[in-house]
Amino acid sequence: MDNMIVRKVGPKGQVVIPSDIREMLGIRPGEQVVVEVDDGNVVIKRKEGSIADHMSQLVPEEKKRNIDEIDLDEYYESQIIRRQGTRR
Repeated sequence: MDNMIVRKVGPKGQVVIPSDIREMLGIRPGEQVVVEVDDGNVVIKRKEGSIADHMSQLVPEEKKRNIDEIDLDEYYESQIIRRQGTRR
């Protein structure tokens, strides 16, 4: 890496990922990251979510509390029908 960034490890073993790197990787507050050891180096990657995780972002907040993945399929099918007027 051309630009080396040095960070201090906190008392709980925490390290802050710089905001410009979070932006580059698309990591938002509350999202999970994957931490791996590769040939003696620590590698931090953005964790890719499931399709249901990504699609759940389209559901209004007030409806999210009671939705599970099975309900999501039904919800998105109804939205497609409503918007396109046809079934998949």
